[in-house]
Amino acid sequence: MIKHRTAHLILAGLLLVAGLLFYIQFRPSHILFEILPWLQALHSPAWQGLMPLSFNHALPSFLHICFMSLMSAAIIGLDKKSAILIPLAWLGIDLLLECLQIGSGRFIQAGVFDAMDVYALLLGCALLLWGFHLKVSAKIGAPNGLLAALLAFGLTTSLGSLVLSCDSSQYQCVTPVVLSLEEFRGEIQPVYGNNASLTRPGKIYAHQQNLYVVDQYRGIHIFDRSDAQNPIRIAYIPIYGALEISIQGSLLYTNSFSDLLVIELSHVLDGSFSLDSYRRTEGVFSLPTSYEFLPENTYISSERRQFSLDLPFRQRPSYDGEGIVIGFINTQGEEILFGEFQ
Repeated sequence: MIKHRTAHLILAGLLLVAGLLFYIQFRPSHILFEILPWLQALHSPAWQGLMPLSFNHALPSFLHICFMSLMSAAIIGLDKKSAILIPLAWLGIDLLLECLQIGSGRFIQAGVFDAMDVYALLLGCALLLWGFHLKVSAKIGAPNGLLAALLAFGLTTSLGSLVLSCDSSQYQCVTPVVLSLEEFRGEIQPVYGNNASLTRPGKIYAHQQNLYVVDQYRGIHIFDRSDAQNPIRIAYIPIYGALEISIQGSLLYTNSFSDLLVIELSHVLDGSFSLDSYRRTEGVFSLPTSYEFLPENTYISSERRQFSLDLPFRQRPSYDGEGIVIGFINTQGEEILFGEFQ
């Protein structure tokens, strides 16, 4: 009997260590690291791409139901009845907490309902029912104090995301500004004159009598530098995601996030620019990480969902499949695009 309880305790301990290592690698913004900041030293970005994103999100739910059921078995002991009731009880508790997150975190403000979590809980419960059935032992009662402490611990770990809500003064809620794939691949039309603003100057390229200045992530400004002391902007080419520039003959090469653009400069300069004046090759470059334009310690909120900004989310190439996150709207209503205030 004792050895069975010890085995359950050891298995629970291994799951606890596995869960801790998971959070160190994939959830470094968790409240755990504010309590034990030295754990950050064990974090390595190399782990981020090893597992699918859906697996990373669902694993904590699987580990939790397994850990709490094994801890319960270690304290309560197992018989035919408890071998069924323990996994089902924790399944019920975890499913209830998961369902409370439906509706953009209305009940659990930092939580997000995820069907993958439900599948993970069901899988964990099924495995435990099967394992406990194979290894049923006589039930030995446990002190009520231990059972109460166990229940409190399980509820606390289930609600761990609560402490990272938008109401916390250490975190801020923002609404993402999403640029759809159709928008950033829309028609390009130069703007002539000297009215365009240069927001984030990037690379500068001198070619013949003109000067080409990249406005990072926004486009390319063309200046006439006949008077070197007083360059005059003659045109602006709005290009979402532009960072690079190279000119060969009359062709300008630049990027539009993941796409390669080749633009006929002579058509820009003589005002005859049309759809035939440029060519776009999609998917040549890697997309930027979705949330590189958002500040740290941020919660992203929308009418549909709210979730914490942690490293796995940062790796997503799009926001809910809608496009690329290019900025955010803060609680003061300010729209901040492409990190312009950073």
